[in-house]
Amino acid sequence: MPAKRPAARELPRRLEDLPNVGRAVAADFRRLGIGAPDEIRGRDPYMLYHDLCRATHAPVDPCMLDTFLAVVSYVEGGPAKPWWHYTAKRKRMVPGSAKALAKKGEAASGRAGSKDTGLKADPRSDSAVGRPSGQRGSPQRRPSPSAPRRRRHSDPAEA
Repeated sequence: MPAKRPAARELPRRLEDLPNVGRAVAADFRRLGIGAPDEIRGRDPYMLYHDLCRATHAPVDPCMLDTFLAVVSYVEGGPAKPWWHYTAKRKRMVPGSAKALAKKGEAASGRAGSKDTGLKADPRSDSAVGRPSGQRGSPQRRPSPSAPRRRRHSDPAEA
């Protein structure tokens, strides 16, 4: 007996009015040629994610796939759940989950058993954030280009 699909619901007019869709996600949908919520109905969330990666010419955060899963499910009559409720489903469905990729990377680098935090350690530093050995506290940050520059006080005698 086939699985029973929930009944389709009336959808809002704007993408931003869907659960889990804000301005950035709506912009991603528009980039894929989807301008209204009813255009999402019947779409494959895995293909939406694949198409988004192709459109951006870069891998997109896998959480976006979770968001696509949540939105497509909602549009097709499913409950409004936060996108992170779909993470486990994505990890089961998509081969090469983060853990598998991390293990593969550890084996290739000879670091099996070490915890991969995603931060690259600088051999000259005492931590993964790149502080030179012996320095404590947070790493220095560069001022933003739009921040006003501080002027050095010059000695009036030098002028």
